[in-house]
Amino acid sequence: MGAIEVWLLDGPADGRFQLVETDGHGGLPATLVLPQTGFYIGTNADPAPRVDHVYRRTDDIDGKPVYRHESHPHPAQTPRPEDLPSSATTE
Repeated sequence: MGAIEVWLLDGPADGRFQLVETDGHGGLPATLVLPQTGFYIGTNADPAPRVDHVYRRTDDIDGKPVYRHESHPHPAQTPRPEDLPSSATTE
């Protein structure tokens, strides 16, 4: 498999170029999910869940494939009530 350089627009990776692996036929995926994680240093016992940033293939600009950030959250980043710290739930 090869990789093609794509342009990410909007969202936290706005303006960046990224290599994206192609399938066996040289095609790019329709959707990219970029997880945002990092170090947790704080007083809360429960760190925040990771945030998935979803980018969808839109068009080409100057021959470069473009993926645009979606503004609504990906379902994987919506926490379930049982995953929230007990202090965040209301009775």
